[in-house]
Amino acid sequence: MNPRFAASWPRMACCGLLFLGFAGIAAAQGGKPTVHFAGIAYTGAADQAGTRAPYTQAAISSRGDLALNAQLLQALSDRPPANFMVEAGTLASLDGTGSAVAMAVAIDRETVVVEPLAGQYKLLFELAGQALFFDFEERQVLFSYPLTLQRIELLPEPPSEARKQQIAHDILFDGRASGLPLALAEELAGLTLPSASARRLQITSVHLPDALAQRLPASVDGDLIGHEFSKILAARLRLPLLPYQSGQAIAGAMSARFADGSVYNLSIPDADYTIALEISDFREKTLKQTPAFRQQLYGAFFDVRVEEPLSAQVFFDQPLRQGATKTIPASQDRVDTGAAYYETLLAGLSSLAVASAGENNDWAREQPGGRLFNKQLKSLKELIDQCR
Repeated sequence: MNPRFAASWPRMACCGLLFLGFAGIAAAQGGKPTVHFAGIAYTGAADQAGTRAPYTQAAISSRGDLALNAQLLQALSDRPPANFMVEAGTLASLDGTGSAVAMAVAIDRETVVVEPLAGQYKLLFELAGQALFFDFEERQVLFSYPLTLQRIELLPEPPSEARKQQIAHDILFDGRASGLPLALAEELAGLTLPSASARRLQITSVHLPDALAQRLPASVDGDLIGHEFSKILAARLRLPLLPYQSGQAIAGAMSARFADGSVYNLSIPDADYTIALEISDFREKTLKQTPAFRQQLYGAFFDVRVEEPLSAQVFFDQPLRQGATKTIPASQDRVDTGAAYYETLLAGLSSLAVASAGENNDWAREQPGGRLFNKQLKSLKELIDQCR
């Protein structure tokens, strides 16, 4: 494992949010914790939304942020979270004398990729964001729950700008399960807010060597992998995390702007436990070939290190691997090897998450670490239990 993973992290980083507005629908009362709805937002500086998520920004501008906020709240009202209630239109009334948990639906980035495929064109549109929970009075992030929405289309000709824009609009405003409002409600339905004594977990480093990055799709970089790894852990373990710290967040260069013009930064506290991911290799091998097809094996190799920065105690530090097979028809003249590597890597991260919950023993037995791996996997499970 690279020794830089043992380096200490700054005491406080900043995560900026550009808040677009508020809406006024209140959830039903009950004896549950209250979360104040803060509205749709962008992470990053105000002038970056147009470059990090241009189609998304244009779609929101065309319909208005209040319209999107209303749809988000309606979805949360139709399927409210089981373990907390959401209130809207209440942030302005807070007097600053106590803590108040707020939630923003924050857009991180969009990825649009067009690839030729067997005489047609594959369009991938992916929107990455997070349900970001923070202390409104203290301006401090509490935890986040990553979200990724994706649309894939196979088209007879390259997609027009209008088509890309329409997909962004559909992802944001679509009332189906694949749209943001229902996807948000689905993800939050069973979410439990961490207890006050829960330990904080965060992915703080993703190292993707340049030589390996060149073998992945152009849209994939370390930040995207970090976001997806956070999402996998959150979804598989039902575990909120501190937001993944991209290099930009660590630099503290992000500002936050509310609709009323106020500007501030949200601080991200130190994590009690940190996760470092290092991608070490991708490989492929032909398992079987016939006149009709060939069967290809793709392998992803990576190292994961989990430690407590304060004590420098290492709970998990293991080389891991994941394999996946793909049957390729002889009539297919082009294979997207980069996409196959990336999908295999994500499958490996998912396998680790499931194994750390005490399941997926078949995958665990295939790992090279032997008895030390099993011992550290048990320690990792105990650590995760402390973060609930």
